[in-house]
Amino acid sequence: MNKLTLPKNAINGIKIFCKKCRQNNTNCSHYEFQNYRIMIHVPGTKGGTKSKMLKSRNYDDAVIESIEFKKSLINNQFEINESFEMTLYNGIILYNRYLNGEHEIKQYQKTVNTTEYINEQLRAIKEFINLIQSVKKISHKQILVSDINKHDVSKYYEYCENNFKPKTFNKRMSELKRFFQYLIDCEELKMTNPFNNVNKKRVVKKEPKTIQMNDFQKLLEHIEISDPIKKVGSEIKNMYRPYLKDGFLLLLYTGGRFDDVVNMKWSDLRTDRDIEYFYVVNHKVNKLKKLELEDADVTFKRFTIFPEFKELLLKLGYENMKGKDEYVLLPQRNITNQNLRTQLSKSFSHYRDISGLPKDISIKTLRKTHITQLYDLVAENTRLVTDHATDNILREHYVNRETLNTQEKIKSNLKFIS
Repeated sequence: MNKLTLPKNAINGIKIFCKKCRQNNTNCSHYEFQNYRIMIHVPGTKGGTKSKMLKSRNYDDAVIESIEFKKSLINNQFEINESFEMTLYNGIILYNRYLNGEHEIKQYQKTVNTTEYINEQLRAIKEFINLIQSVKKISHKQILVSDINKHDVSKYYEYCENNFKPKTFNKRMSELKRFFQYLIDCEELKMTNPFNNVNKKRVVKKEPKTIQMNDFQKLLEHIEISDPIKKVGSEIKNMYRPYLKDGFLLLLYTGGRFDDVVNMKWSDLRTDRDIEYFYVVNHKVNKLKKLELEDADVTFKRFTIFPEFKELLLKLGYENMKGKDEYVLLPQRNITNQNLRTQLSKSFSHYRDISGLPKDISIKTLRKTHITQLYDLVAENTRLVTDHATDNILREHYVNRETLNTQEKIKSNLKFIS
Protein backbone atom coordinates (compact mmCIF):
# COMPACT_ATOMS: atom_id res chain seq x y z
CA MET A 1 0.00 0.00 0.00
CA ASN A 2 1.28 3.49 -0.92
CA LYS A 3 2.50 5.96 1.69
CA LEU A 4 0.20 8.93 2.36
CA THR A 5 1.70 12.38 1.87
CA LEU A 6 0.69 16.00 2.50
CA PRO A 7 1.44 18.79 0.02
CA LYS A 8 3.35 21.86 1.22
CA ASN A 9 0.20 23.98 1.04
CA ALA A 10 -2.04 21.44 2.85
CA ILE A 11 -5.19 22.86 4.39
CA ASN A 12 -5.01 23.76 8.06
CA GLY A 13 -5.83 20.90 10.42
CA ILE A 14 -5.39 17.94 8.09
CA LYS A 15 -3.03 15.25 9.35
CA ILE A 16 -1.82 11.78 8.50
CA PHE A 17 -2.81 9.50 11.35
CA CYS A 18 -1.29 6.05 11.97
CA LYS A 19 -3.76 3.72 13.65
CA LYS A 20 -0.92 1.51 14.83
CA CYS A 21 1.34 4.21 16.28
CA ARG A 22 -1.73 6.18 17.45
CA GLN A 23 -0.03 9.43 16.40
CA ASN A 24 -0.32 12.15 13.77
CA ASN A 25 2.29 12.72 11.09
CA THR A 26 4.70 9.97 12.10
CA ASN A 27 7.61 8.85 9.94
CA CYS A 28 6.63 5.21 10.37
CA SER A 29 6.30 2.67 7.57
CA HIS A 30 2.87 1.35 8.65
CA TYR A 31 1.34 2.56 5.40
CA GLU A 32 -1.65 0.18 5.57
CA PHE A 33 -2.63 1.70 8.92
CA GLN A 34 -2.52 5.33 7.77
CA ASN A 35 -5.51 7.59 7.15
CA TYR A 36 -6.06 11.28 6.59
CA ARG A 37 -7.54 12.95 9.65
CA ILE A 38 -9.00 16.43 10.03
CA MET A 39 -8.82 18.33 13.32
CA ILE A 40 -10.95 21.49 13.72
CA HIS A 41 -10.49 23.97 16.59
CA VAL A 42 -13.62 24.61 18.65
CA PRO A 43 -14.14 28.38 18.95
CA GLY A 44 -14.06 29.73 22.50
CA THR A 45 -11.94 26.90 23.87
CA LYS A 46 -8.27 26.51 24.67
CA GLY A 47 -7.04 23.65 22.56
CA GLY A 48 -10.47 22.06 22.16
CA THR A 49 -10.85 20.20 18.88
CA LYS A 50 -13.31 18.08 16.95
CA SER A 51 -11.75 15.48 14.69
CA LYS A 52 -12.74 12.89 12.15
CA MET A 53 -10.94 10.04 10.45
CA LEU A 54 -11.41 10.55 6.72
CA LYS A 55 -12.35 7.71 4.41
CA SER A 56 -10.45 8.70 1.32
CA ARG A 57 -6.75 7.96 0.80
CA ASN A 58 -6.69 10.49 -2.02
CA TYR A 59 -5.69 13.91 -0.70
CA ASP A 60 -8.05 15.96 -2.87
CA ASP A 61 -11.03 13.80 -1.90
CA ALA A 62 -9.97 13.99 1.76
CA VAL A 63 -10.02 17.80 1.50
CA ILE A 64 -13.63 17.67 0.25
CA GLU A 65 -14.55 15.43 3.19
CA SER A 66 -12.82 17.89 5.55
CA ILE A 67 -14.79 20.85 4.21
CA GLU A 68 -18.08 18.97 4.58
CA PHE A 69 -17.13 17.97 8.13
CA LYS A 70 -16.35 21.57 9.07
CA LYS A 71 -19.67 22.76 7.61
CA SER A 72 -21.55 20.15 9.62
CA LEU A 73 -19.75 21.26 12.79
CA ILE A 74 -20.73 24.87 12.22
CA ASN A 75 -24.34 23.96 11.38
CA ASN A 76 -24.58 21.88 14.56
CA GLN A 77 -22.77 24.41 16.75
CA PHE A 78 -19.90 21.97 17.16
CA GLU A 79 -22.18 19.39 18.85
CA ILE A 80 -21.75 16.66 16.26
CA ASN A 81 -21.34 13.02 17.12
CA GLU A 82 -17.72 11.92 16.86
CA SER A 83 -18.60 8.59 15.30
CA PHE A 84 -15.24 7.71 13.88
CA GLU A 85 -13.30 8.62 17.02
CA MET A 86 -15.14 6.32 19.44
CA THR A 87 -13.06 3.45 20.74
CA LEU A 88 -14.49 -0.01 21.28
CA TYR A 89 -13.49 0.38 24.92
CA ASN A 90 -15.70 3.45 25.31
CA GLY A 91 -18.41 1.75 23.28
CA ILE A 92 -18.63 -1.16 25.70
CA ILE A 93 -18.82 1.24 28.66
CA LEU A 94 -21.78 3.01 27.03
CA TYR A 95 -23.40 -0.30 26.13
CA ASN A 96 -23.08 -1.51 29.72
CA ARG A 97 -24.88 1.62 30.93
CA TYR A 98 -27.54 1.10 28.29
CA LEU A 99 -28.15 -2.52 29.34
CA ASN A 100 -28.44 -1.33 32.94
CA GLY A 101 -31.11 1.22 31.94
CA GLU A 102 -28.81 4.20 32.50
CA HIS A 103 -28.66 5.82 29.06
CA GLU A 104 -28.52 9.62 29.28
CA ILE A 105 -31.16 9.95 26.56
CA LYS A 106 -34.55 9.35 28.16
CA GLN A 107 -36.16 7.56 25.22
CA TYR A 108 -33.26 5.10 25.05
CA GLN A 109 -33.54 4.05 28.68
CA LYS A 110 -34.65 0.43 28.75
CA THR A 111 -35.80 -1.91 31.47
CA VAL A 112 -32.83 -3.11 33.48
CA ASN A 113 -31.68 -6.56 32.39
CA THR A 114 -30.61 -9.33 34.74
CA THR A 115 -26.96 -9.47 35.76
CA GLU A 116 -26.63 -12.83 34.02
CA TYR A 117 -27.95 -11.41 30.72
CA ILE A 118 -25.70 -8.34 30.88
CA ASN A 119 -22.62 -10.41 31.64
CA GLU A 120 -23.46 -12.70 28.73
CA GLN A 121 -23.67 -9.78 26.30
CA LEU A 122 -20.49 -8.12 27.53
CA ARG A 123 -18.55 -11.39 27.56
CA ALA A 124 -18.93 -11.80 23.80
CA ILE A 125 -17.85 -8.21 23.13
CA LYS A 126 -14.82 -8.46 25.42
CA GLU A 127 -13.91 -11.72 23.73
CA PHE A 128 -14.08 -10.00 20.34
CA ILE A 129 -11.99 -7.04 21.54
CA ASN A 130 -9.31 -9.30 22.99
CA LEU A 131 -9.04 -11.20 19.72
CA ILE A 132 -8.79 -8.01 17.64
CA GLN A 133 -6.25 -6.61 20.08
CA SER A 134 -4.03 -9.67 19.58
CA VAL A 135 -4.32 -9.31 15.79
CA LYS A 136 -3.74 -5.55 15.55
CA LYS A 137 -1.06 -5.56 18.28
CA ILE A 138 -2.40 -2.43 19.99
CA SER A 139 -4.00 -1.72 23.35
CA HIS A 140 -7.69 -2.54 23.66
CA LYS A 141 -8.28 1.10 24.66
CA GLN A 142 -6.94 2.27 21.30
CA ILE A 143 -9.07 0.21 18.96
CA LEU A 144 -11.48 2.54 17.19
CA VAL A 145 -14.91 1.42 16.13
CA SER A 146 -13.97 2.63 12.68
CA ASP A 147 -11.00 0.24 12.70
CA ILE A 148 -13.28 -2.80 12.61
CA ASN A 149 -13.59 -4.33 9.16
CA LYS A 150 -14.78 -7.52 7.51
CA HIS A 151 -11.42 -9.18 8.08
CA ASP A 152 -11.73 -8.67 11.84
CA VAL A 153 -15.20 -10.21 11.75
CA SER A 154 -13.77 -13.08 9.73
CA LYS A 155 -11.12 -13.71 12.41
CA TYR A 156 -13.75 -13.81 15.15
CA TYR A 157 -16.01 -15.98 12.98
CA GLU A 158 -13.21 -18.49 12.59
CA TYR A 159 -12.44 -18.36 16.32
CA CYS A 160 -16.06 -19.12 17.19
CA GLU A 161 -16.21 -21.91 14.63
CA ASN A 162 -13.27 -23.60 16.32
CA ASN A 163 -14.46 -23.12 19.88
CA PHE A 164 -18.25 -23.28 20.00
CA LYS A 165 -21.09 -25.51 18.96
CA PRO A 166 -23.66 -24.08 16.48
CA LYS A 167 -26.09 -22.79 19.11
CA THR A 168 -23.42 -20.91 21.07
CA PHE A 169 -21.79 -19.79 17.81
CA ASN A 170 -25.05 -18.19 16.68
CA LYS A 171 -25.49 -16.47 20.04
CA ARG A 172 -22.03 -14.93 19.78
CA MET A 173 -22.76 -13.55 16.31
CA SER A 174 -26.10 -12.15 17.48
CA GLU A 175 -24.57 -10.53 20.57
CA LEU A 176 -21.92 -8.72 18.53
CA LYS A 177 -24.45 -7.64 15.92
CA ARG A 178 -26.68 -6.29 18.71
CA PHE A 179 -23.77 -4.32 20.18
CA PHE A 180 -22.83 -2.62 16.92
CA GLN A 181 -26.48 -1.94 16.12
CA TYR A 182 -26.77 -0.17 19.47
CA LEU A 183 -23.81 2.06 18.53
CA ILE A 184 -25.51 2.84 15.21
CA ASP A 185 -29.04 3.40 16.53
CA CYS A 186 -28.45 4.99 19.93
CA GLU A 187 -25.00 6.57 19.64
CA GLU A 188 -25.61 7.54 16.00
CA LEU A 189 -22.35 6.21 14.60
CA LYS A 190 -22.33 6.58 10.85
CA MET A 191 -21.34 3.10 9.82
CA THR A 192 -22.60 -0.21 8.50
CA ASN A 193 -22.99 -2.97 11.04
CA PRO A 194 -19.96 -5.22 10.41
CA PHE A 195 -21.94 -8.25 11.60
CA ASN A 196 -24.69 -7.83 9.01
CA ASN A 197 -25.07 -10.75 6.63
CA VAL A 198 -23.05 -13.13 8.81
CA ASN A 199 -24.10 -16.67 8.03
CA LYS A 200 -25.44 -18.53 11.07
CA LYS A 201 -24.87 -22.21 11.73
CA ARG A 202 -27.62 -24.78 11.36
CA VAL A 203 -28.65 -26.02 14.79
CA VAL A 204 -29.81 -29.62 14.86
CA LYS A 205 -32.56 -29.85 17.45
CA LYS A 206 -32.02 -32.70 19.84
CA GLU A 207 -34.76 -34.69 21.46
CA PRO A 208 -35.14 -33.54 25.09
CA LYS A 209 -33.27 -36.00 27.30
CA THR A 210 -35.02 -38.06 30.00
CA ILE A 211 -33.67 -40.59 32.47
CA GLN A 212 -35.00 -44.12 32.87
CA MET A 213 -36.08 -45.01 36.39
CA ASN A 214 -33.66 -47.91 36.69
CA ASP A 215 -30.79 -45.57 35.79
CA PHE A 216 -31.99 -42.98 38.26
CA GLN A 217 -32.24 -45.63 40.97
CA LYS A 218 -28.69 -46.73 40.17
CA LEU A 219 -27.47 -43.15 40.61
CA LEU A 220 -29.24 -42.84 43.99
CA GLU A 221 -27.66 -46.07 45.20
CA HIS A 222 -24.17 -44.85 44.31
CA ILE A 223 -24.64 -41.82 46.60
CA GLU A 224 -24.40 -44.13 49.62
CA ILE A 225 -21.90 -46.72 48.41
CA SER A 226 -19.42 -45.00 46.09
CA ASP A 227 -16.33 -42.90 46.68
CA PRO A 228 -17.45 -39.28 47.11
CA ILE A 229 -13.98 -37.83 46.51
CA LYS A 230 -13.39 -35.96 43.27
CA LYS A 231 -10.09 -34.47 42.14
CA VAL A 232 -10.29 -31.15 40.33
CA GLY A 233 -6.74 -30.27 39.33
CA SER A 234 -4.75 -30.22 42.57
CA GLU A 235 -7.92 -29.74 44.63
CA ILE A 236 -9.72 -32.62 46.33
CA LYS A 237 -13.46 -32.26 46.87
CA ASN A 238 -15.97 -34.33 48.82
CA MET A 239 -19.11 -34.47 46.65
CA TYR A 240 -21.26 -36.27 49.23
CA ARG A 241 -23.94 -34.42 51.17
CA PRO A 242 -26.64 -36.11 53.28
CA TYR A 243 -29.38 -34.16 51.48
CA LEU A 244 -28.45 -35.15 47.91
CA LYS A 245 -30.93 -38.00 47.50
CA ASP A 246 -33.78 -35.90 48.90
CA GLY A 247 -32.86 -32.99 46.64
CA PHE A 248 -32.76 -35.14 43.50
CA LEU A 249 -36.12 -36.74 44.34
CA LEU A 250 -37.73 -33.35 44.98
CA LEU A 251 -36.53 -32.12 41.59
CA LEU A 252 -37.95 -35.23 39.92
CA TYR A 253 -41.26 -35.32 41.79
CA THR A 254 -42.02 -31.60 41.38
CA GLY A 255 -40.56 -31.09 37.90
CA GLY A 256 -39.49 -27.72 39.25
CA ARG A 257 -36.49 -25.60 38.49
CA PHE A 258 -33.67 -25.14 40.97
CA ASP A 259 -35.08 -21.93 42.45
CA ASP A 260 -38.53 -23.49 42.86
CA VAL A 261 -37.24 -26.47 44.83
CA VAL A 262 -34.46 -24.80 46.81
CA ASN A 263 -36.87 -22.08 48.04
CA MET A 264 -39.89 -24.37 48.63
CA LYS A 265 -41.19 -24.19 52.21
CA TRP A 266 -43.58 -26.24 54.32
CA SER A 267 -45.76 -23.14 54.63
CA ASP A 268 -46.37 -23.37 50.86
CA LEU A 269 -48.57 -26.46 51.34
CA ARG A 270 -52.22 -26.09 50.28
CA THR A 271 -55.25 -28.39 50.06
CA ASP A 272 -58.09 -28.17 47.55
CA ARG A 273 -60.84 -30.83 47.54
CA ASP A 274 -58.59 -33.36 49.26
CA ILE A 275 -55.77 -32.74 46.78
CA GLU A 276 -52.57 -31.48 48.39
CA TYR A 277 -50.07 -29.33 46.54
CA PHE A 278 -47.28 -26.84 47.05
CA TYR A 279 -48.17 -23.32 45.96
CA VAL A 280 -44.77 -21.78 45.21
CA VAL A 281 -43.46 -18.59 43.66
CA ASN A 282 -42.71 -18.94 39.94
CA HIS A 283 -39.20 -17.54 40.18
CA LYS A 284 -38.38 -17.58 36.47
CA VAL A 285 -41.52 -15.74 35.33
CA ASN A 286 -41.31 -13.14 38.08
CA LYS A 287 -37.65 -12.57 37.32
CA LEU A 288 -38.41 -12.00 33.64
CA LYS A 289 -41.22 -9.60 34.54
CA LYS A 290 -39.07 -7.81 37.15
CA LEU A 291 -41.64 -8.60 39.83
CA GLU A 292 -41.00 -8.63 43.57
CA LEU A 293 -42.80 -10.88 46.07
CA GLU A 294 -44.83 -7.96 47.39
CA ASP A 295 -46.13 -7.02 43.92
CA ALA A 296 -49.82 -7.68 43.35
CA ASP A 297 -49.32 -9.52 40.05
CA VAL A 298 -46.54 -11.86 41.23
CA THR A 299 -47.12 -15.34 39.77
CA PHE A 300 -47.19 -18.77 41.42
CA LYS A 301 -47.16 -22.40 40.32
CA ARG A 302 -48.43 -25.68 41.79
CA PHE A 303 -46.68 -28.94 42.56
CA THR A 304 -49.30 -31.65 43.06
CA ILE A 305 -48.49 -34.20 45.77
CA PHE A 306 -48.94 -37.77 44.50
CA PRO A 307 -48.34 -40.94 46.58
CA GLU A 308 -44.57 -41.33 46.02
CA PHE A 309 -44.09 -37.62 46.61
CA LYS A 310 -46.07 -37.89 49.85
CA GLU A 311 -43.86 -40.77 51.03
CA LEU A 312 -40.78 -38.57 50.57
CA LEU A 313 -42.43 -35.69 52.43
CA LEU A 314 -43.30 -37.97 55.34
CA LYS A 315 -39.63 -38.99 55.49
CA LEU A 316 -38.65 -35.31 55.54
CA GLY A 317 -40.90 -34.61 58.55
CA TYR A 318 -44.27 -33.78 56.99
CA GLU A 319 -46.25 -34.43 60.22
CA ASN A 320 -44.19 -32.04 62.34
CA MET A 321 -43.16 -29.47 59.71
CA LYS A 322 -46.44 -28.88 57.85
CA GLY A 323 -47.31 -25.18 57.87
CA LYS A 324 -43.97 -24.01 59.27
CA ASP A 325 -41.91 -21.28 57.63
CA GLU A 326 -39.03 -23.70 57.04
CA TYR A 327 -37.40 -24.99 53.87
CA VAL A 328 -38.47 -28.47 52.77
CA LEU A 329 -34.92 -29.29 51.64
CA LEU A 330 -32.22 -28.72 54.24
CA PRO A 331 -34.27 -26.52 56.63
CA GLN A 332 -31.29 -25.80 58.89
CA ARG A 333 -29.06 -24.64 56.07
CA ASN A 334 -25.78 -22.84 56.63
CA ILE A 335 -25.09 -22.18 52.95
CA THR A 336 -26.65 -19.79 50.46
CA ASN A 337 -29.37 -20.95 48.10
CA GLN A 338 -26.99 -20.40 45.19
CA ASN A 339 -24.33 -22.62 46.75
CA LEU A 340 -26.97 -25.26 47.46
CA ARG A 341 -27.98 -25.23 43.79
CA THR A 342 -24.35 -25.53 42.72
CA GLN A 343 -23.68 -28.41 45.09
CA LEU A 344 -26.72 -30.35 43.88
CA SER A 345 -25.71 -29.90 40.25
CA LYS A 346 -22.04 -30.82 40.66
CA SER A 347 -22.79 -33.80 42.90
CA PHE A 348 -25.36 -35.09 40.42
CA SER A 349 -22.72 -35.01 37.68
CA HIS A 350 -20.22 -36.77 39.94
CA TYR A 351 -22.53 -39.68 40.76
CA ARG A 352 -23.79 -39.81 37.18
CA ASP A 353 -20.24 -40.45 36.01
CA ILE A 354 -19.67 -43.06 38.70
CA SER A 355 -22.92 -44.78 37.65
CA GLY A 356 -21.70 -44.96 34.05
CA LEU A 357 -24.60 -42.88 32.71
CA PRO A 358 -24.23 -40.76 29.54
CA LYS A 359 -22.75 -37.27 29.86
CA ASP A 360 -25.83 -35.72 28.26
CA ILE A 361 -27.86 -36.60 31.34
CA SER A 362 -27.75 -33.70 33.80
CA ILE A 363 -29.71 -32.66 36.83
CA LYS A 364 -32.00 -30.67 34.49
CA THR A 365 -32.96 -34.00 32.93
CA LEU A 366 -35.09 -34.66 36.02
CA ARG A 367 -37.42 -31.79 35.10
CA LYS A 368 -37.77 -33.05 31.53
CA THR A 369 -38.43 -36.57 32.79
CA HIS A 370 -41.23 -35.30 35.01
CA ILE A 371 -42.81 -33.21 32.25
CA THR A 372 -42.53 -36.04 29.70
CA GLN A 373 -44.38 -38.40 32.03
CA LEU A 374 -46.99 -35.78 32.84
CA TYR A 375 -47.50 -35.19 29.12
CA ASP A 376 -48.02 -38.91 28.65
CA LEU A 377 -50.90 -38.70 31.12
CA VAL A 378 -52.65 -35.43 30.28
CA ALA A 379 -51.16 -34.38 26.90
CA GLU A 380 -51.86 -30.73 25.97
CA ASN A 381 -53.19 -29.96 29.45
CA THR A 382 -49.63 -30.31 30.75
CA ARG A 383 -48.90 -26.65 30.02
CA LEU A 384 -51.65 -25.66 32.45
CA VAL A 385 -49.62 -27.38 35.17
CA THR A 386 -46.16 -26.28 34.05
CA ASP A 387 -47.21 -22.70 33.12
CA HIS A 388 -45.81 -22.85 29.59
CA ALA A 389 -47.34 -20.59 26.97
CA THR A 390 -47.97 -23.19 24.28
CA ASP A 391 -47.99 -26.92 23.74
CA ASN A 392 -45.34 -26.48 21.04
CA ILE A 393 -42.85 -25.12 23.58
CA LEU A 394 -43.39 -28.19 25.72
CA ARG A 395 -43.00 -30.63 22.86
CA GLU A 396 -39.91 -28.93 21.46
CA HIS A 397 -37.94 -28.36 24.67
CA TYR A 398 -39.27 -30.67 27.37
CA VAL A 399 -41.17 -33.71 26.07
CA ASN A 400 -39.14 -36.69 24.89
CA ARG A 401 -41.31 -38.30 22.20
CA GLU A 402 -39.08 -41.36 22.04
CA THR A 403 -39.75 -42.03 25.70
CA LEU A 404 -43.48 -41.60 25.13
CA ASN A 405 -43.34 -44.32 22.47
CA THR A 406 -41.41 -46.88 24.51
CA GLN A 407 -43.21 -49.79 26.10
CA GLU A 408 -41.46 -49.28 29.42
CA LYS A 409 -43.40 -46.36 30.84
CA ILE A 410 -42.02 -44.32 33.67
CA LYS A 411 -45.50 -44.13 35.18
CA SER A 412 -45.28 -47.86 35.94
CA ASN A 413 -42.76 -46.84 38.59
CA LEU A 414 -43.76 -43.26 39.27
CA LYS A 415 -47.40 -42.08 39.42
CA PHE A 416 -47.77 -38.37 39.00
CA ILE A 417 -51.52 -38.26 39.53
CA SER A 418 -53.21 -40.28 42.25
